Amino acid sequence: MKEDMQKLMRCFFDCLVLLTVALSLTAYFCVLIPPHWLWLSSLFALSIPIWGMLLLLFMGIYLLFKRYRKAFYILIILLLGTPFWRATLALSLPWQASKKQFSVLTYNVDNFSIYDYAETKRSEKSSALIRDVVGDDADIKCFQEYYSSPGDSIFDVTAQLEASGLSHHYIQNMGHPFWGGRFGMAIFSRYPIVAHGQVFYDAKKNNNAIYADLLIGNDTVRVYNVHLQSTHMDRQILQRLDNYHIWTYAFVLYQKSLDMRSRQVGKLAGHIQKSPYRSVVLCADLNDLPYSYSYFKLRTLLSSAFEDKGAGLGFTYNGNLPFLRIDHIFYRGLKLNQYKNLKNLKNSDHFPQKSVF
Repeated sequence: MKEDMQKLMRCFFDCLVLLTVALSLTAYFCVLIPPHWLWLSSLFALSIPIWGMLLLLFMGIYLLFKRYRKAFYILIILLLGTPFWRATLALSLPWQASKKQFSVLTYNVDNFSIYDYAETKRSEKSSALIRDVVGDDADIKCFQEYYSSPGDSIFDVTAQLEASGLSHHYIQNMGHPFWGGRFGMAIFSRYPIVAHGQVFYDAKKNNNAIYADLLIGNDTVRVYNVHLQSTHMDRQILQRLDNYHIWTYAFVLYQKSLDMRSRQVGKLAGHIQKSPYRSVVLCADLNDLPYSYSYFKLRTLLSSAFEDKGAGLGFTYNGNLPFLRIDHIFYRGLKLNQYKNLKNLKNSDHFPQKSVF
């Protein structure tokens, strides 16, 4: 009777492991499916870390009971997921001084908190954030949710960046002014900009993609600045909904944003493939986790600075969900010396990312 019970428990455990393996492989495959084909695939792909932890647990149990063949099979499944584990945890050495050719900073600056300033007339946070941006020594700076107001003592950020030595810039201004300034995407550089343009543009939203071709020495490097579709939730609508309808509202918006991001990253990938320059740096707020179609679509074309030179989990969001990594630096045709997540700069709802090439 005891032996029968042990066999039954072993059989049940093996079936549970087999189910987990099947779900893991399905989740791996889901990152390859464009969300505008099947949006639920992207939602299921977010479960990849869960299946990975379960597989590690099951492999440990098999090893404990000396079922080495079963443990080896799980190890194979885990190895198949290596791209996801590399995108999750980086094991490089911390930031170290090195000889540099040029450095790049990417930063979602949350419009320099202009809305808070307009409502409260308090400039401490805005001023601190602008000091962070201007004071950094990067040679190239890419800003998402950029704002500047010409002539303003606090918010004339463009003039301050120019005075710091970034005399070349391309700013894609949005169509709606606010407090004498405009919102947009921006690329600032110490190096001459020989050409620039946009990949996709929506005049009503701050989710766009631009590029600038920089003359660095004898070479030209194409720098992209990208902000993929956000999941915009109207606070006034949220206040009128009960818990059930809030979740429904959130899922509908999430589905729409997934669809938009997959289409946007498709345009971006096509633009990168047509670039006349081998050397490319892409700075991005993807609004997507590393287990997404957007992330792996770009990873088929470019290398990830975090994966190659990062350390730890590298969370980049400084908001209510502090375990997200949605900001990235990708590259090709260059040697990456350093990468750092500047988590000491906490005045925006994102942490800036910096790389030296």
